[in-house]
Amino acid sequence: MRSPFKFSKKQPTMFKAYSEINWLLDKGYPKKSSITFVGNHYKFSKKIRYILNRATQTITDVEIITSKKISDPKQLKNLIFHIDFYNQYTSYQSLIDSDPLIICRDGIYRDIFSLLHSKKQLRFDIGSVISYISSLLPFKPRFLSLYIDQQRSNSKKHSQIIKEVLNKNLIPGECIVSKSVDHMLKIQTEGVIFSHDSIVLGKSLASFDYFHWGIKNGKLGKRLTTNIINFYSRKNRNNVK
Repeated sequence: MRSPFKFSKKQPTMFKAYSEINWLLDKGYPKKSSITFVGNHYKFSKKIRYILNRATQTITDVEIITSKKISDPKQLKNLIFHIDFYNQYTSYQSLIDSDPLIICRDGIYRDIFSLLHSKKQLRFDIGSVISYISSLLPFKPRFLSLYIDQQRSNSKKHSQIIKEVLNKNLIPGECIVSKSVDHMLKIQTEGVIFSHDSIVLGKSLASFDYFHWGIKNGKLGKRLTTNIINFYSRKNRNNVK
C-alpha cells in the first residue's frame, strides 16, 4: 500500500510554518487558532494543517513528555508494557508500507495513517499482528497489556485475533477492550507506556518511543526508513533540548 501523498514541494514552507506555530503556542495562543492563522497565511490544505497539528506543541508539553521517556531499552526488561494498540499498530503498518512518519517537536515519531487511508485499510490479520507483537519480545517484557478502543469498528474481531496470537505463542499478556483507553493508560502506576498520544504521554509514569529506537538503531530494516519528515531536526526544533 503506497501513499500517493508527497511532501517534497511543501517541506520548506511547512518547516517555516511549524516554527511560527510553535512560537505562537509558546506565547500562549490556542493551538487551533494558531494553526488556522498560519495555515491561512500560507494557504495550506487540510492535509498540511493536519500534519502541523501533529508536529507542533508548547515547549512546556515537550519538556514534560521528554522527562517521561525511557531512552535505554535495557530498562524495559521485566516491565509491564501498556500498549495503545491501534495507536502503535498504525505506525508499524506505516513503516512496512513506506508511508510517511513525522518526527515532532517532542522528538516522538508519529504516523499520519488516518490522513492517508481509511480505517478499512488497516491490515489486521494474524500474520501482521504476530509480526508486530514479536518485534516487542526482544525487550523481554514481563507482561503485555494491549488496549483496544471499543468504539473502533471490528474491535471485537481484532481483540480475538490478538488473544489468539498471545495464547498460541504462549506470550504472557492480555487484550483489554475499553471505551476509555486513554484514561486507562494515564492512570497506570507500574510499567511503561507505548503510545504517541501527547495527552497520554504527558500523564504517564514512563514511556518508550519504540519507533524512534527501532529506526535509529536499524532494528526495523533500512527499507522502512525512507519517508520520514523530521520537524525535530536542529534547524527546526526551536531550541528544544
